[in-house]
Amino acid sequence: SVQSLINLEIPSVRKFQQNVESKQEIAALAVEMIHDDDVIILDAGSTTLEVAKRIHSNHVTVITNDLKVGVALAENENVTLLVTGGQLIPSVHTLAGADTIHYFSRIKVNRLFLGCDAFDFTWGISNRTMEEIAIKQAMINAAREVIVVADHSKFDRHVFVHLCDLQSIHVLITDRIDPDKRDMLEQRGIRVVTPGSPRHAKVKE
Repeated sequence: SVQSLINLEIPSVRKFQQNVESKQEIAALAVEMIHDDDVIILDAGSTTLEVAKRIHSNHVTVITNDLKVGVALAENENVTLLVTGGQLIPSVHTLAGADTIHYFSRIKVNRLFLGCDAFDFTWGISNRTMEEIAIKQAMINAAREVIVVADHSKFDRHVFVHLCDLQSIHVLITDRIDPDKRDMLEQRGIRVVTPGSPRHAKVKE
């Protein structure tokens, strides 16, 4: 069972087959938050890959450690693409290690589009593998705005390693969410964006 693999990375080929329509809906909302001349980080993952395929703003600089994201952006004339160094994790086409962490620790960007393996409304965001945690934390530290892109299947779950508390994020983009959980996040100053929800709302500084 995929759900029971709390500490094993799921190969990307399997991730790409899960909740495809939800990820596409999320990506369509996410690209509306990418503006002309933005400098952004796209985290590794199947949802951020869908975001990469849809970027249409002009003069956007994208930094990523995901080779599939890089390939998707390679011929986009609107994008200046920067790919981090690091050692390849073959099953997920992701670059990791000290070089990757060092790269993100030296930059500052407008916004980060962050994927996650699990989103618990009390414990926060978690990930299946230890080696990606330090990279994702460096991404968070590099970004002025942290935008989580996660479909509803990630909710009310936690996996192996804690990444961050909810106070570390500014926006959640998802396909659907229970009204009480939306209210709880918004009371904490976290903007929640779903299909049909208002696009322009105040978020915490």
